[in-house]
This record gives sequence, structure tokens and C-alpha cells, in this order.
Amino acid sequence: MLYFLSIFFFFSTIFFTNIKCIIQDVQILKLPYLSINNITENSYLRKLSFPSNIYGSAFGLNYYYTNLYLGENNEKQTYILDTGSTITTSPCVLCTKCGKHLNNFFSLEEDSDILCNSDKCKLVKSHCGSNNRCSFYTSYSEGSSLDGVYVNKLIKFGDKNNLSGGRYAPIGCTTTETHLFLTQRADGIMGLANNEYNFVSLMNKVGAIDNNIFGLCFAQIGGYFSIGEINTTFHKEEISYVKMERSSLFYNIEMKDILINDIKINSFYKRKYQVIIDSGTTISYFPEEVFNEIIEKIKSICNSYENKNACGKYDFDKNLGPCFIFDNRQHMDDGVFNYWPNFSFILGNNYNYKWSPEQYVFNESNKKRARACMGFSSQSGKFTMGSTWMIGHEIIFDIKNRKIGIAEAYCDKSHKNKSMDDLGIESGYPKKSFEKVGRNKILDFFLNERMVGIYIFLTIILFLVLVYLISVLINFNKSKRNPWLWFLKNNTSIQESFIPIRYDVNDTNQNNTKNKEFNLVSLSTDDKNVDLTHSKYSKINV
Repeated sequence: MLYFLSIFFFFSTIFFTNIKCIIQDVQILKLPYLSINNITENSYLRKLSFPSNIYGSAFGLNYYYTNLYLGENNEKQTYILDTGSTITTSPCVLCTKCGKHLNNFFSLEEDSDILCNSDKCKLVKSHCGSNNRCSFYTSYSEGSSLDGVYVNKLIKFGDKNNLSGGRYAPIGCTTTETHLFLTQRADGIMGLANNEYNFVSLMNKVGAIDNNIFGLCFAQIGGYFSIGEINTTFHKEEISYVKMERSSLFYNIEMKDILINDIKINSFYKRKYQVIIDSGTTISYFPEEVFNEIIEKIKSICNSYENKNACGKYDFDKNLGPCFIFDNRQHMDDGVFNYWPNFSFILGNNYNYKWSPEQYVFNESNKKRARACMGFSSQSGKFTMGSTWMIGHEIIFDIKNRKIGIAEAYCDKSHKNKSMDDLGIESGYPKKSFEKVGRNKILDFFLNERMVGIYIFLTIILFLVLVYLISVLINFNKSKRNPWLWFLKNNTSIQESFIPIRYDVNDTNQNNTKNKEFNLVSLSTDDKNVDLTHSKYSKINV
């Protein structure tokens, strides 16, 4: 019995472990703990022993997010990391029009209100709302908006087993969400824009961190978020700094050149373009004339190979942008990583920012065809370097000194992966939506969180059936009787159709073999005879 129970619990553990991982729909980056001996007294690591985890992906979930813990009860909230937004907010219990997200709406204390003229309200970008409450409203180009009030909450960042010391500070309590915010999985958005009101500047003002600086290191899946101090543990190279070009909401940098496999893009020199870094934009956007030349250069490079189909067949999709179709999945993996070109962006300090196919390609395959698409498209007049461009580098935003640091880094320590599946690139295109796309609807139904209760119920039923069968086997092994007789004795429902072995035949009609009367005499077992002469089973017609 112990043998069967061990097997049952083993497979049950594997089943629920996998279901839990799939339902969470995110992969947690496990960063190694730093030795206490390496932490200096002046280092911010004494407050937060290593960078916070980042979750999500550019391809699949379409954004990256991190956790904050609010209040004395450490209520977890998830926030999209957006260097193009100012306000940090997520739904609270006051919300009247909010979608369903990863966590419950956070609670409020009696003294959490912030009035318009208070010192707390001056720390954030706000306006005076109803009831003299410090309020906010923000909208985005695609039509989404957030409306709410600021509340005074204890804020901790990091991860549950490694939280920073909490500080009370104003944070957004969303009361109304519209459009894409209603459907996103993450609870809210973290404003990291280039101004004095962003989340990092706020944490610096209230004394939670020592320096007004932060770093974002995006991997294909997950990454890490440095705040207040930069940890170089995972860097492949020294940090190179580029000056911010102008004062604005966005982080502007200078770009001197673009090369594809060391071939220059001539259209880049026709005018001076604005170049901004925006982690809240999923794919990267290039000026239309530059984009067109890049595509032509890629086609030319691919046609130069002996195998004309090495890169796949070019296919521009009006919804997906530039894509390439391949004969099969293996051909696609080989074509993408062995034949597609490498980009070099020469930045203002002559730093060579390398961008490889592993960083800018996503899988858009289905059962009918293998297709890979590029994580960039075109727009009018400027460069927007989105989260796809940031992958594989730690981008350091030094707000006080007005400079951007860049270092190639092992953001998830998975740099040896070669295939698109290994890299965790899911099928699906960032459709300017915070929803997950490209998943099979039937699979999503069975892997939904609401199905967990059904899985638990079915597992309990399976367990009870297994226990019953084991008890039957144990009782059977203990019995010395003939197995069929033992089964007859213990199952009255089967007795009606069971014909014993010993009988006398009285054939009343020798020519009619189909009508014979069986006179049952007895059942013989090892220890006794059972007389059936006068029982209701004594005569059976067949």
C-alpha cells in the first residue's frame, strides 16, 4: 500500500507544481544572494541586499513589471516599468471601474487621505480634486487613461524575502481605468519618467534610497531592477555613460551611426533625429526612411548567401510588421541566428550598442507555417528605443547627473541558449496591448486559475478510487478462497448472473439443445460445501 501511495503523491506533486507554474504565467529570475562580507557600510545594499526581480517579457506578455509591497500587511501590487510615465498607481478598494488583475485591490487606512495643500501632495504630480483630495489623471496616446487620488501608504520594494525598509509616501490609488488598463494582468504602472515626480525620485526624497538613480536589465523573460545603487555583479563590461540631450519627460540620447553587419545606413545622416529610451513601449520604432533602408539592407544581405532561402521569405504583415517565413521550425532557428544580421548603434560617446537577432526577433509561428518577425517597426520622424532594444543590457538612468549608463549584462544568466524555444520567446506579437496574445484558447481555458478547484476535486476522487482498489487488492491477497467465489460472496449484485461450476443436467428434450435445465447442487470451497438445492438459484434455464 505504501508503494502505491508513494507513486500517487509523487505524480500529484509533479502535476500541481506544473499547473502552478503555468497559471502564474511568469518566470521568476532567481538571482544569487550576495555575500554579507561584500557589502560596505556606505552601500545601499545594506538596505536591499540585491536588485529586485523583474517579471514579464517583451514577446508574449508584452511588458515588464516588478513588485511593491504596501502597508503594514505587505499587500503585494505589480507595476509595469515605464520610463515614459510619471505617475505610480494601482487600483485600491475605492475603485469603481477597474479590471481584474494579478492581485486584489489594496486596502486603505483611516488616516491615508492626502489633502491638496499638504507637503505629501507637493511630492507628486497632482491636481486638487473633490473633497480637497490630492488627485491625478493621466492618459495615453492609444486612448487608455487612469483617474484616482493619492494616498499615504507604507511602501516597500524588493521581493518578499528581501524587502527594503519601508517608508511612508504618496502613491496612486486608481479609482477608474479605461481601455487597455482594464485588461492588463499587472495591477498598475510605475512612473519612471525623466522628472522630479517619478517613483525613484520620490523614494529618494522620503529617504528610502540614498541616490536618485535606477537601472533596468531586461532579459528575454524577466530581469532585475536596481534602485538607489547599481550592482555590477552581472555586467559583462564596464559601464559607458551617454549624456542626456535635452530636458523633457523622456530620456533623450545622442546616436551617431547605425550599421548592419558593418554596413552603414545612409538615410540616417539626412537629418538629426530625436532618440528616446522608453521601457513602456514594447517594440522599437525607427523613422520611416531609416526603417525602409534597414529592410532593404537585410534583404540584400540574405540574398548574398548561396542558399537564397537562408533567411526565409520576406513577408510584411500590416499588423505584425516585417516578418520572414520559413519551411520549418528548425530552418527558422538556423536562419534567424546564423544568417540574420547584427545591428550596431553608435551612441554619443562612441559606445557600440550591439543588437543581435536573439534580442530583436520573436516567434510568430503556428501549425501551418514557421514565421519569425522583427521587434521593430516604423514611425514618423524619431527613434523610440523600446523594451526590445533594451534586452541584454542594463540601462542605468542617473537622473541627478543627467546621464544614461549602458553595460551589456547577463540579465537572466541564460546567454547560452540558442533556439527561440530555449530563449522563452512565445508566439505572439505586441499588439500595443497589455494582454497576453498568441496562446491557444482551449489550452488557456484548461490552465485558467478558475480550473484549479476542479483539478483538486478530480484529484481527490482519483485518490479515493485508488484507495478503494488498494483495499480490494489487500483483502483479496489475504483470502485463500477461489478468487471467483470470493468475488461472488462479496458482491451480491453479481450473484444474480453468476453460474456455479458444479451442476446436474436434466435434458427433457434431446433434440432441443437450447432449452436445458441446470439443477444446481452445491458450491465447493476449500473449507465447506454450500447446499444450493433449495435456493432460488437451484434451477436456471439457458
